[in-house]
Amino acid sequence: MKSMKAKKVKKLTSGLLTLIFLLTMVLGAVPFASAAVTLSDVGNHWAAATINEFVSQGIINGYPDGTFRPDNSITRAEFITVINKSFDFTETAAIDYSDVKPTDWFAEDIAKAKAAGYIKGYEDGTMQPNAKISRQEAFTIIVRILDLDASTYDAELLNGFTDSSQIASWSRNYVSAALKSGLVAGYPDQTFRPTNPISRAEAVYVINNAMTKGPGTEEPAATYDKAGTYGPEDDADIQTITGDVTISADGVTLQNTVIEGDLTITEAVGEGDVTLKNITVEGTTYIYGGGENTIEIIDSDLGEVIVKKANNKIRIVLIGDSSVDRAELRSGAHLEEQDLTDDGFEIVYIVAPPGTTIILEGEFDTVEVWGDDITVNIPSGSSVDHLIMHGAGTITGSGDVGELTADANGILYEKAPDKITVKSHVTVPPRRISSGGGGGGSSVKSPSVTNPKIMAGATTVNGVISGKTITFTVVPAAAYDNASVTLSEDVEVTVKNEAGTVLADAVLVEKGTLTATPALQDLFQRYLSRTGATLIAKSPLTVELKSVATNRTTTYTVIFVAAD
Repeated sequence: MKSMKAKKVKKLTSGLLTLIFLLTMVLGAVPFASAAVTLSDVGNHWAAATINEFVSQGIINGYPDGTFRPDNSITRAEFITVINKSFDFTETAAIDYSDVKPTDWFAEDIAKAKAAGYIKGYEDGTMQPNAKISRQEAFTIIVRILDLDASTYDAELLNGFTDSSQIASWSRNYVSAALKSGLVAGYPDQTFRPTNPISRAEAVYVINNAMTKGPGTEEPAATYDKAGTYGPEDDADIQTITGDVTISADGVTLQNTVIEGDLTITEAVGEGDVTLKNITVEGTTYIYGGGENTIEIIDSDLGEVIVKKANNKIRIVLIGDSSVDRAELRSGAHLEEQDLTDDGFEIVYIVAPPGTTIILEGEFDTVEVWGDDITVNIPSGSSVDHLIMHGAGTITGSGDVGELTADANGILYEKAPDKITVKSHVTVPPRRISSGGGGGGSSVKSPSVTNPKIMAGATTVNGVISGKTITFTVVPAAAYDNASVTLSEDVEVTVKNEAGTVLADAVLVEKGTLTATPALQDLFQRYLSRTGATLIAKSPLTVELKSVATNRTTTYTVIFVAAD
């Protein structure tokens, strides 16, 4: 499959670039064809740049009302259609799936998928084209297309996710390969959510990663997979490597080298260290591995750097005569500048998922943040000349911000910037973080609950809060038809069952005591009656509280334990 040619998506430059992070799709039954349309609901989305680029090139479409609905799920047929367009699959094969008719809009694309060999269908003779495609299914398809090594899986890598047990046995090798290649990552809360439907935005993003990065399409010209120092000892004796270079081991030092292709520091480095000394990379540097103790870059010019670390814990330090023209952070990271004699990090684009924290230690020129609920920490003695926030987020630390441009509501700061510029559409200007009390400092508060209760007639059961887990000890046969909780602030509520299905979504509630709302009544009625009168002990619900003011989200796990 390595001969497959992907359609080239034009690289975005200047303000937007190829921003964004992990993973979305086409429409299905009623797509519209206008690629020039301005999508009304992707402006501040973390995948905005990728979505707009895919739409402009006709790889994917929006909806007739001018929306893209990036967080909606995508069907198997829709995902297949985008894959075929992206990789220019045109050859067809005969198909006889019982649920695919010749007149179906997706029939030809299913035939192309079978010919390309990346999907086969189910043992019962169906393709299930209208079923939502899960993250692990989508990643399996990408790995097959790129012909990545999926002969085994990295148990330690997969077990790093708290929900690794949900990764199906048939997909473990493929998920492991996708993670190792840097095509995909998990979430900031250390989950991978393999069975969750992949969103339209996520699908576009991972396909774009495969098209533009294309791991597996070409063998690297040089691979360093054992600890050691590589390259000429004398910095006057520079070696040139024509092609791509891969570093896949802890303890590698690469020195005095010009790389004419891309440099990839893979997941296999783990939490280890890599040192680059007097290195010039003419392509792109991809950093997927490395720990909190450092990817150290000394007297080197890396041009464009893309960082995506699965656990969001990585430190990248520029030292001496070093520069990075543009750093794109698709995960949490700590960027640091030490004793610089060159430009350091010139432009930093932060396109990480919600809940991510970025630490910027040094003197930064331009930092641009896309997406909501991202925290930018600027420690004492550090500075950012121009910080542009395209989503609700928080600026912490006592470092300096020369100018803050607010392109969204809900921006908070700990130390006031020298200048604040507010875009015309912003109705809630940036504001200082409220005092946290106690130590007298400032802090960002996330939504929280107290006094959780459920009721069965006159009987009240108080929930026990331990961290972010609320446990109710209940009588299985009782009919619980009410609930109450005290909220710390105005929030939107999303409640999901153990399968990830949303039971109550975006229910706006006010600070104070929330009692007997229809949404909560409906939630507990559905949950406790789903298996008749028998309650399954320790079966969890997930309750997400999203702050109306700051967009910060707190997730609680609700567990019901049957009384003895």
